[in-house]
Amino acid sequence: NFFDKFVIPQDDGSMVIKFNGKTFGPYRQVYEILLSTDKSKFGATVSDINRKKFLILSVGKNIPLNGLPNRMYLSPDGTTAIVRMGFDFDVDNFDPSSINMETATQVTIVTSDGGKYGPYNGDDFRDYYIWFCKTTPNHWIMELNGKYLLDGKSPLNIPDGFSNQNQCGKPARTIL
Repeated sequence: NFFDKFVIPQDDGSMVIKFNGKTFGPYRQVYEILLSTDKSKFGATVSDINRKKFLILSVGKNIPLNGLPNRMYLSPDGTTAIVRMGFDFDVDNFDPSSINMETATQVTIVTSDGGKYGPYNGDDFRDYYIWFCKTTPNHWIMELNGKYLLDGKSPLNIPDGFSNQNQCGKPARTIL
């Protein structure tokens, strides 16, 4: 099992990530860990001992997340990551009177360069709306309301019949 190979439980209940001779952590929770195509780098979503959530990359990036990570995308070379987050029902910050279904189902996108996008309607946002292209592996495309955004910014002019799976491959995820 890939997760068990790198995520090691500790006697105190915490977890560490052991990768290429280095130890990352300790963490209260490791939500997801992905490897670069050549398996030399990783990206992970974690919460620290104080339940603060982060996106970490083995290349030295540590990005705070203000929400519950529910899907991560990692570039083929492992240097860029995107996290789709939902509402965080953490008991320390959850006030039931201040939330409605629209808020509870929204998603936000956070990137490893600190970019934040959204919120978007989570019922209408699918996993395949974000992907890295084979020809430009550190650039990502997001489909939103029929438009394609490059790196979350300028809309691209995509010809009719375009398919992210046919032209760019499936979202870059390496799970062993």
